Amino acid sequence: MKKIMISILFFALVLTALPAIIITFVSPDTDGKEEKSAFDDAGAEEVFVSGDYNFCASPDLMIRVYINERDETVEMKLDDYIKGVLPAEMPPSFNIEALKAQAVAARTYVLAHKQQYEQKGYPPEHKGNADACTNYKHCKAWVSEDDAKARWQDWDQVYKQKIDDAVTSTANICMVYNDEPIVAVFHSTSSGVTESAKDVWGSDVPYLQSVESEGDVLSPKYNAVKSVSMTEFMDKVQAAHPDIDWSEGIIGEITRSDAGGILTIKLGNQKLSGTELRELFGLQSVNAQLEISEDAQTVTITTKGNGHGVGMSQYGANYMAEEGKSYIEILKSYYTNVELAKVN
Repeated sequence: MKKIMISILFFALVLTALPAIIITFVSPDTDGKEEKSAFDDAGAEEVFVSGDYNFCASPDLMIRVYINERDETVEMKLDDYIKGVLPAEMPPSFNIEALKAQAVAARTYVLAHKQQYEQKGYPPEHKGNADACTNYKHCKAWVSEDDAKARWQDWDQVYKQKIDDAVTSTANICMVYNDEPIVAVFHSTSSGVTESAKDVWGSDVPYLQSVESEGDVLSPKYNAVKSVSMTEFMDKVQAAHPDIDWSEGIIGEITRSDAGGILTIKLGNQKLSGTELRELFGLQSVNAQLEISEDAQTVTITTKGNGHGVGMSQYGANYMAEEGKSYIEILKSYYTNVELAKVN
């Protein structure tokens, strides 16, 4: 009887383990592209597509960078540039997996633009046919090694190595969609749901769709309130729209995106986009609520999130990292249906 029970137990264990064994050794179809797996420090599986992705580039690739502060174009290694972008764009105190995600996003962003400039010409803001610049309004923010030391007291002791690790551990990796590097935009803080490129900029980009983003509510930049006098409010709008007629009222119909951002807002008889409203009043985001005081003397604008809201939320990425997610999982969460390519 004891032997029978042992046999039954043995076969039960085999039947339980067999599906896992099969799944481990049989990989799904990849449409003709080979995939390879490894494991990163966070323990999550990394899958990179293989193919002709030489644009992902060696970390030793030399690029031209126009340094706006010095009015000078210099050559530097791609990943040396990324090491200057990383702390300028994301707090170096963030979780290492969030920093890795930011490194891949920044690398992909500059490579996508470099490829575009080589094909269609360089913008006038990039003196000396630079592949990138240090003006955050046009490219990405960037800090030199000396500026980093001056900005962060613990740079040499803590942050420098952390930034180096985030960049070097993701060397040769970029994100692709339809075999092309993506324009990997990112922002500080979402409203809890990111905006789509179509809703913010008018162009539908398959990998820049609206997605949920947990943890943004914990960001110190999640909420902001701005109050302006009614006179200032009307003057600013009228300066941009001299023919405005206020007889129809001050604030009219508002249309919103699925994420809650303002698509259009009627002020007087004029229709403005959410982006224009944000720029006019220096708002943190387009996810705004406008309220006129009872005495009609003040307009209060309350916003959620910080930045354009498209692509990866940096505070959302850090929340995911703190929850144990890998940089691969973070990137694939924010950039819809992208693949990660790695040049060996």
